[in-house]
Amino acid sequence: RLRPGGDDGQSGPLLDDLLGPGFAVLTAVPPDPALRRLAARLDAPLLTVAGRDPAVDDGGVLARWLDDAGACCVVVRPDRVVLAGTASRSGPGADLERRHAEVLRLVGA
Repeated sequence: RLRPGGDDGQSGPLLDDLLGPGFAVLTAVPPDPALRRLAARLDAPLLTVAGRDPAVDDGGVLARWLDDAGACCVVVRPDRVVLAGTASRSGPGADLERRHAEVLRLVGA
């Protein structure tokens, strides 16, 4: 279990506690207005990784995870499965909004 903010990896809040019980948006790039809009629409915390958010000082673990997945931003479902991601560093919010809308269309929501 990841504990961002703990220098020793054993202290600090659990990532699950930072994300809360619902959706979450993680980004390794500065959030654009569309990404902020999507997070607000999902009532989701928007956490910037890669040393940009003191609450997520995890030594770069999440930034590496995003990079290994070929993504710069992801939407995480309440069960902590990635719903959608994007590699677009210019306009990531619009790309994720579009992907989220596609998922909703596919599930008939």
